[in-house]
Amino acid sequence: MSTLAVNAKPTLSVSLKRAITNHPLVAYFAIAFAGSWLFWLPLTLSKEVNGLGLLPFTPSETTLYTLGTIGGFAGPPLAAFLVTAIASGRAGVNALLRSCVQWRVGIQWYFVVIFGALLVYLAGFGTVYGTNLFQALMQQWTLLVTLFLPATIFSLVTANFGEEIGWRGFAMPRLQQRYGPILATIILGGLHSLWHLPLLFTRLLGPTNPLDFAGFVAAGVAMTCFYTWIFNHTRGSVLMAALFHAFSNGAIGLAAMLIPADIIVSGWARPLINGGWKGDILFTVGGFALLLLIFTRGRLGYIPDPTRTQ
Repeated sequence: MSTLAVNAKPTLSVSLKRAITNHPLVAYFAIAFAGSWLFWLPLTLSKEVNGLGLLPFTPSETTLYTLGTIGGFAGPPLAAFLVTAIASGRAGVNALLRSCVQWRVGIQWYFVVIFGALLVYLAGFGTVYGTNLFQALMQQWTLLVTLFLPATIFSLVTANFGEEIGWRGFAMPRLQQRYGPILATIILGGLHSLWHLPLLFTRLLGPTNPLDFAGFVAAGVAMTCFYTWIFNHTRGSVLMAALFHAFSNGAIGLAAMLIPADIIVSGWARPLINGGWKGDILFTVGGFALLLLIFTRGRLGYIPDPTRTQ
């Protein structure tokens, strides 16, 4: 009995490593979801204001943000390094680390990363709400320093850099190699959005409902087009993807704040705003993503790498 038990452990370990090596993407997504949801599901099931109320506790603000942050780091970045170490060894880990500090890109891409999402949201929201948000920003330019920059830094440090090690650093190159840029973008955008699901039942990202979540996923897929385009043009830089992630989070908050509170919208735009499906966001990022796909002929800057293995 004891001999069988001892012999079974190495066999199980070898089988697990072989499974991860043969199916790195499946392993990555499984670990990324499990690592994050382990910390987030208690918040979802708690008596938190947007929670399901199945667990008899109400998390404090500190607990909410602590578990939210820990869950983010226990998911995509941990999964990326773990699967890379098993499937590709030290060379793979070193390559992943190099992508995290890849800053040598054209200066134009820094402009795109810092201001691209802000320009998109100002133009898109301005069209939907029928107001000049560029002029509003010029009149309240101090918000760039008091709101936009602090929100960006906070988002980068607490969430976005860690996330992008997994989503862009690990998953995107392999998905593009196997499925091409468009299908890879759809898959990653959908799974990335689904990964947030437990947080949509908390004050961090909620409340939500089925229609709202459908809009959230669709907007996530559309936004992923921009990540793919930037990632492909910056030599696979996780750093640039993380900066874009953070600046885009800051941008949507700033653009929303500039919309007049007493504005009345009618006509074609009204269902986008009052439909409960994030129509204003989907119109904005979806419209610009479509233009991006047209102008890049669906390639999003992708050039296949014949030396990369899946």
